[in-house]
Amino acid sequence: KKFPKVLNKNLRDVAVRILADASRRVPVRTGALRASGRITPILTGYRVSFGGGGTGVNYAAAIEFGSKNITARPYLGPAVKENRKYAKQKVKATIKEVTR
Repeated sequence: KKFPKVLNKNLRDVAVRILADASRRVPVRTGALRASGRITPILTGYRVSFGGGGTGVNYAAAIEFGSKNITARPYLGPAVKENRKYAKQKVKATIKEVTR
């Protein structure tokens, strides 16, 4: 019973950290892309995303990955990569906490 609750909290902590890191990295012209960042609960944890879903920002993927007319300026991928070690530490902490 305790495991899902602790894991959920720790996964949310990781998502919050990734969102904050990505928000610092995102290129800013109007601020709309940065403001569109959000965390969504999903079956396996949390999704961090920018743009789409009624935000009025339809160019988040073009900025992240590039397009024919836009040079890629990744912000979310590097934030995920930067926080991998932190995520592993949180999962280990979860296991340690529930097995005490």
